Amino acid sequence: VQVARELGALVRLQFALQFLARSHLLAGDLAAAERAIEEDRAIARATGTSPVAYIEMTLAAWRGEEALTSELIERQQREASERGIGRLAEFAIYSAALLNNGTGRYDVACDAARRAFARDSLGFNALVVPEAAEAASRTGDVALLQAALAWMAERTAVAPTDWALGIEARVRALASEGDAAERLYRESLEC
Repeated sequence: VQVARELGALVRLQFALQFLARSHLLAGDLAAAERAIEEDRAIARATGTSPVAYIEMTLAAWRGEEALTSELIERQQREASERGIGRLAEFAIYSAALLNNGTGRYDVACDAARRAFARDSLGFNALVVPEAAEAASRTGDVALLQAALAWMAERTAVAPTDWALGIEARVRALASEGDAAERLYRESLEC
C-alpha cells in the first residue's frame, strides 16, 4: 500500500510538472518549460513509469520542430485512442494547429484549430482560440474568427485577467484592419 501511495504521489508530481511546463510555455520561457519536461522524464525513468509528455509535443511545435512534433502528435493520438484519454487528443490537435500556423500552413492549421475549438473542452479553448483566430484570419474563415472572438469576449467579460484581455485584443486585431488592428496589437502586448 505504501509503495502504491508513493508511486501515486510521483505520478501527481509528473502531472504538476506538465502544468508548470505549460505555464512556462505561455510565459514564453521555453528553457524553463524544457527543464520541467526533463524532470518529468527523470521521474519516469527512475520509477519505470511513462512520462506524461503532452507538453513536450507542444514545446516542439512552438519551436517549429516539424519532424519531432509530427512524431509526438502521432504517438499521442495513438495513445489517446488506445487509452480513451481525450485530453491527449486535444493537445495533439492543438499542437498541430500551433505547428502549422508557425510554419505558414494556415489551411492545415485552420482545420486542426476548428476541430479543437469545436470540442470546447473546459480550460482548453483558451489555448486554442489564438491559434484558431490566427489560422482563420489567414484563410479568410470569417465564421471561425468571429466565433473565436465571441468565445474570448464572453470569458473576458467575467474574468478580465491580463492574459485573457491580451488574447482578446490580439483576436480583435486579427479581425481588424489598418490603424485599428495596429492599436489592438499594441494593446495585446501591453496586457
